[in-house]
Amino acid sequence: MAVHKILKWPSAKLRLKSKDVTDFEEALVLARDCRDTMKANLGVGVAAPQIGFNQKLLVVSAQHLPSVARCKLVDDVCVLVNSTISPLSDDTFTWEEACLSVDDVQANVKRFSNISLQYQDLEGITHTVELSGEEAGIVQHEADHIEGKLFIDRLPSFERQRVIKKLRRKNAEKDIDRKKRYKKKMAD
Repeated sequence: MAVHKILKWPSAKLRLKSKDVTDFEEALVLARDCRDTMKANLGVGVAAPQIGFNQKLLVVSAQHLPSVARCKLVDDVCVLVNSTISPLSDDTFTWEEACLSVDDVQANVKRFSNISLQYQDLEGITHTVELSGEEAGIVQHEADHIEGKLFIDRLPSFERQRVIKKLRRKNAEKDIDRKKRYKKKMAD
């Protein structure tokens, strides 16, 4: 098991659509890595694309997803492989989201209130469960990652542009700090 670096916006790898998982032995290792990375970063969930693996696999803290069976092979999480989501109605709710791949940004995002989630577990068995409210929101957020989307893509245009401007400014500040540290290191 390993803790991986979380890919950050604007990494192009976060925009790739993921491929179906076919090797469930490899998926077990990836699920454990996702869990360890999630816990190390104090997250609620992590999708494989966030740690650089273009696979349809995500893990969510079992505490935050009580309606989904806990994984038998990976402690404390629900593992969703090759998941698909279908809204059960047009009803939506708005709630505040944040993401390990988008530093220092929280925003109100509109999600479907009730969904049907179909997924495979790490043994390849297919399950279907209905989720509502925050559980539905968490799964939709994580599932967006396997489609190459981030929660900021779901914001209204004006809000999205404001957030992207903020992210670019923060990245530019980080680049300046990085260059200063490098120059100081080279001078020493």
